Amino acid sequence: MQTLALAPTVRDAAGRTAGFWPRLRRFWHQRVTPSLVLGAGLLLIVAGLTIFAPLIAWYGPNQTLPGMALQPPTAANPFGTDAIGRDVFSRVLHGGRVSFSVAIPAVSLATVIGVG
Repeated sequence: MQTLALAPTVRDAAGRTAGFWPRLRRFWHQRVTPSLVLGAGLLLIVAGLTIFAPLIAWYGPNQTLPGMALQPPTAANPFGTDAIGRDVFSRVLHGGRVSFSVAIPAVSLATVIGVG
């Protein structure tokens, strides 16, 4: 009867397993901190809000509300209104879309130039 033996585990100089998944797991446990998780979570929330801005915002970014200039925050206008009567919350959400559309290509280009 033949017995199958498993191949010996490849280990690095420090005696740790050198496979991809163990290295990834070790990297994850060494590098992931609560502040990283918090920052990534906030970034995902802001990105989600800006992506879905047309569905979330009650008013258009340039829509004026007659008689509502310089109003404090209310349930209808969470960030208040500006001097012309535009909803600041809607403008922030729609402005985030523009910011991301500039930031993502800029960071991607900088990464390609920096790595290359």
